[in-house]
Amino acid sequence: MKTTIMTITTLIILNGCGTVIDSNGNLLVDTNTQSGTNTTSSSNSNSNNNSNSNSSSTNNSNNNSNSNSTNNSNNNSNSSSTNNSNNNSNSNSTNSSNNNSNSSSTNSSNNNSNSNSTSSLAQERTDALASHNNERKLLYTNGDLVWSNTVELSAQNYANTLAQNGTFTHSNNSYGENLYASSSSATLKNGVDSWISEKSAYSYASNSCVNNRVCGHYTQVIWKNTTEVGCAKAIYQTGQYQGWTVVVCQYNSAGNYIGQKPY
Repeated sequence: MKTTIMTITTLIILNGCGTVIDSNGNLLVDTNTQSGTNTTSSSNSNSNNNSNSNSSSTNNSNNNSNSNSTNNSNNNSNSSSTNNSNNNSNSNSTNSSNNNSNSSSTNSSNNNSNSNSTSSLAQERTDALASHNNERKLLYTNGDLVWSNTVELSAQNYANTLAQNGTFTHSNNSYGENLYASSSSATLKNGVDSWISEKSAYSYASNSCVNNRVCGHYTQVIWKNTTEVGCAKAIYQTGQYQGWTVVVCQYNSAGNYIGQKPY
C-alpha cells in the first residue's frame, strides 16, 4: 500500500492493489499491499377569496345607484370603496402571480442543479476514459477502451458497498479492478492518474514491479486485451475513512494475468 501525504493539511491517498490473475484464471490479491492503510488515516479523522369578497363589495355599490342625491354621495363613497376593492383584487392577483413566479423560479433552480450534477458526472466519465486511452496510445495503436454502463454499474454498486461498510478491499468479482481513496474530494480522473503514476515502477523487460514498488494498477490500465471500463465513486459514511472519497474502476476483460505482459 502506498500512502502519500500531499499537503501539510494531510491529504492522504490510498491505492488498493491491482487485481492479479493466475494461469488458471483465479483471482489473486496481495492483501499485504493494503496493510498500511491505518498508519496515517487518523490524522484527518476530524477533517472532515379575497376575490369573492371584492366581488360582493362591487355588487353592493351598484345596488345603491338608484337612491336619492344623498345616496349619490354614498354612491361616490361606495364607488371609491369599489375602486379600492378592485385595487385590492389587483394587488392580490399580483401577489398570486408573484408567488407563482417564485415557485417557477425555485423549480427552475432545482432543475438546473440536477442538470449541472449530471453534466459534471458525464464530464468525469469522459475525463477518466481519456486518461486511460491517452496512456494506452503511448504504447500501442488500436487499443482504446470503451465506456461500459454495465461495468460502471458494477463499480458503483461496489463503491457504495465500500462507503457503507467503511472498508478498502477488493470485490474479487469477475472484472479487473483498481481502487483509490482520498481524504479530500476526488474525481474519477484523479484515481486514474494516480494509477498511471506507477508507470516508473514497472519494468516491461522483466514484466515486474521494480524495487518492490506497486505497479499493478498501471498494468491493468494499459492491459491491451481489456476492452471495456466503468468507473464510479462514493463518499465513506462510516469507519476510519468517513468523509473520504473512494474511486472504483472495473475492467472487462480483466488484466494482470501472471506470466503475460500487458501488451
